[in-house]
Amino acid sequence: MLERSLDGDTAREIAVANGWGNGKAGERRAVTAQDNALAALAAMEKKLAA
Repeated sequence: MLERSLDGDTAREIAVANGWGNGKAGERRAVTAQDNALAALAAMEKKLAA
């Protein structure tokens, strides 16, 4: 998920690639997945910095 985001893929492109469709619901699901992935990465970085 993070790699696709960093590569510049749009939420719609990510949704289609993951089989979530190309409509608004798929886009929302992709955005949520991106947010969750970023939160997990931030938590990991915080833990490693401690």
